[in-house]
Amino acid sequence: MKTTVAVCILSLAFVGGLPFAGPLATTADAAGFPTKPITVFNSSTAGSPTDVMARQVAQHARKSLGQPMVVVNKPGGGGGVMFAALFGEPADGYAIASLTASQVAALHAELKKDFSFDNLDFLANVQRESHCLVVKADSPFKTLQDVVEAGKKGSGVKVGGQGTGSALHLMVILLAEQSGAKLDWVPLGGGSESVTNLLGGTVPVISTSPATVNQYVEAKQMRVIVVSAEKRVDHLKDVPTFKELGYDIVMTPGSPRLRSSWRRTTNRTGTWDPKISTPSLEPISS
Repeated sequence: MKTTVAVCILSLAFVGGLPFAGPLATTADAAGFPTKPITVFNSSTAGSPTDVMARQVAQHARKSLGQPMVVVNKPGGGGGVMFAALFGEPADGYAIASLTASQVAALHAELKKDFSFDNLDFLANVQRESHCLVVKADSPFKTLQDVVEAGKKGSGVKVGGQGTGSALHLMVILLAEQSGAKLDWVPLGGGSESVTNLLGGTVPVISTSPATVNQYVEAKQMRVIVVSAEKRVDHLKDVPTFKELGYDIVMTPGSPRLRSSWRRTTNRTGTWDPKISTPSLEPISS
């Protein structure tokens, strides 16, 4: 039985079986859905950017659905714990989940043996953003060039980030190929784990999304040294893009190389609510 991805949130997606959105649908189901609360599984910890976005969507979607959406955190396993919870529920639309772009990649790699990507349908885009490389505020790496130069010496530089084969990983692979630097990927469980490992000194650099580290940048605990966007990010005007620095790396939603960091969700009408802090709630055609 096919499970429908009801929401895609951070570099994410809400996944579940919405009877009005997929092959399980009937006219009667669509007219009456939902008749009870909807569970939204989220792979991140409480208070993380993905969790906050999921709760914002849930709060405002209730106006259209007429029923609450209850966010349940299931962190761990690079999304594996969340997927196990989701696939353990009936595909009736009352259990959905948030899904990141990195988890989409994981479903084609390390999670492929346990969960089928073909059992998920993506319904709407919620949020999109570029990726970035981040160091601690007191790091000797002041610029991307510092990282590259260090990567050309000795044993190279460790770079941590979510998953293997993820968008975050691909960005580092491209940088290594184009710069000639030795950048050793350290797969981590998610954004929160990346932050912990950077602050704890396990890795000197992490590949992540700006939303994951904004609070640490504002607290002057971390510095973003480069972003993968086509142009500079509004709230990081002092941070250059890979393109500015001479690298052919542009990883944003809709880019030819990678549709990165899409976070998705849906409400009953598929319309944008401006009170949700993202500019891109878009239905996805089947």
